[in-house]
Amino acid sequence: MRFVGIAIFFFLAVGGFTLSSKYFLRGNVEAELHERASRLLHESGFEGVEVEFDHNTAVVSGYVDSTEEKSEVIGILKKGIPAAHWPEVVDTGLTIRPTLTPWIRVTRSEGSDRVKVEGVLSENEESGKVMLGSRLHPLTGVRAVENLITLDPRHRPFPKMAEFSSLSSTLLTHSTAAEISLEENTLKLTGTVPNDGIKNGILDLARRITDVPPVSEIKVELPDVFLRSSELKLTRNRFGITLTGILPEESDKAAIMVAIKASDSEVSVSDRISVAGDCSRASWQGSLPSLIPLLLSKLSGEMTAEFSDSQIRLHGNAAKQADLEAIMAGLPAIPEGERKLEVLADISVGTGGGSQIEAVQCTAVFEGGMIALKGTLPGKELLLQLEEKIGKAHPNVSVKNEIAALPAAPGTEWFSGLPEFLVEVISRSSSATISIDGGQLVMEGRTLALSDKQILQNLAVNMLPSTIHINNLFVHADQPFPKPALLPEARTQLGESLKPLSVYFDASSDVLKSEEKTKVASIAEILKKTEAELDLVITGFADNVGNQETNRELSLRRAKSVMEELVRLKIEESSMELDSKVEDVSQMSRSERGKARRVEVSLKPASE
Repeated sequence: MRFVGIAIFFFLAVGGFTLSSKYFLRGNVEAELHERASRLLHESGFEGVEVEFDHNTAVVSGYVDSTEEKSEVIGILKKGIPAAHWPEVVDTGLTIRPTLTPWIRVTRSEGSDRVKVEGVLSENEESGKVMLGSRLHPLTGVRAVENLITLDPRHRPFPKMAEFSSLSSTLLTHSTAAEISLEENTLKLTGTVPNDGIKNGILDLARRITDVPPVSEIKVELPDVFLRSSELKLTRNRFGITLTGILPEESDKAAIMVAIKASDSEVSVSDRISVAGDCSRASWQGSLPSLIPLLLSKLSGEMTAEFSDSQIRLHGNAAKQADLEAIMAGLPAIPEGERKLEVLADISVGTGGGSQIEAVQCTAVFEGGMIALKGTLPGKELLLQLEEKIGKAHPNVSVKNEIAALPAAPGTEWFSGLPEFLVEVISRSSSATISIDGGQLVMEGRTLALSDKQILQNLAVNMLPSTIHINNLFVHADQPFPKPALLPEARTQLGESLKPLSVYFDASSDVLKSEEKTKVASIAEILKKTEAELDLVITGFADNVGNQETNRELSLRRAKSVMEELVRLKIEESSMELDSKVEDVSQMSRSERGKARRVEVSLKPASE
């Protein structure tokens, strides 16, 4: 029994010693290692570094000022406490403390088509570097951008890159030689602009970037050629009206569109007009709202009106002399002191064989292997050609010809293309009725292929004179049905669904953020579910802080960004129009002003 007691006592003593060594002695060792490491780091000036121990394995974390200091910290600790196990530099939690301010410089020399971008940004700002380059590349006169910006973890973030990009592109748009530099939180601007309004707008934007007022060396000088001249070309044919040119403001373009729609609300308009802030206002622009309806109503068929800084050129046909006199009386008067505006009016009066065309009445009905021809056409030769060419191209088709011949006369030569046209009608339709009644061609029936309707339309356009109106009513089994109108109840529900889906933008930015793209996708899904004809207004908003014209242009760019995203999501561009508003934020708190940087998608009022 005595031996058993001794054995128990022995094991208890060994166990106690082991536990004491494991917990108490280990804790003392780790505390001593931590104290020694802290002392070494303090003596070496690395106050931001922390060291913890697990047994004798060290865990190193904290901040240093450079990559070299990471290695220096591990070297000091290894040398001072060689008994501990130290991690490699790449395995530590050491990060570089961002203490340096970012700097950027954008320069363009006089006469150069290259822009140089230099600077250093935070290591996580690759997107900011790309943004700046992308805003400079499209500028007029810029062929290349040399982007030398580097990324360095020692530099603090720069949250105002969108504003800086907009500032740089605006100054370079108006100045052939410029420099925009941000160093030590000081913004310096050098360049030449054509007027004080542009200069003030640039400075307003610059004040949003730093807390320190910008250093401005911007000069205002009237250039030899002040601004680009406004230009406009209006062309009308059977397909509609095409507009091309360049105007100084969106409101100028909007006034033209209103004037055209007032003349003919159903006409198709292809708008290719560019709007540029460096474009001067022409002397004829104020007359366009009244002149365009006059030209469209007094000129018949195809017509062209061209406006430039030196002349107005008109081409077309007027039915009578009084129409020509009305057009000439409606041309803009040029104020004294301005250079003379030359008017070239190539307008014919009462030409085109109108009386002969009006006397023509012809109908061709194709059905079940037979084409029946009735009416009157000019010239006996044309009647013979009809039977000959149809019979040669389609020997299995019977021709019943009951057309009477009119005397051939000038202005009716276009009828010679009628046989080939009817051959194509038979080739591209299962049934058809073609009617020519004076100044109108009506085409009805069923085509064999979906594309045949457009092909026959093009053939008719090439055959007929411009004074004849074409009404193409061909259909095909695969042709999509037109969408129904939006019912009042559905209109109200859709309007309420769109109200809470405003799309927000950063200050001075028209870039659609990823989280807002998700919102635009939701809008697109709502619009698609209506399965009805839509008439939408995309309204861009901006606040009234700074230059009003700059804010208005920004609001339009924001609206366009949303419209382009909706088009990408398969919403018809023809169903949307852009609008802009500048919102007064003088009574709002700073935190609420961000609500003015938005785009709203809404329905046009039912009365429009």
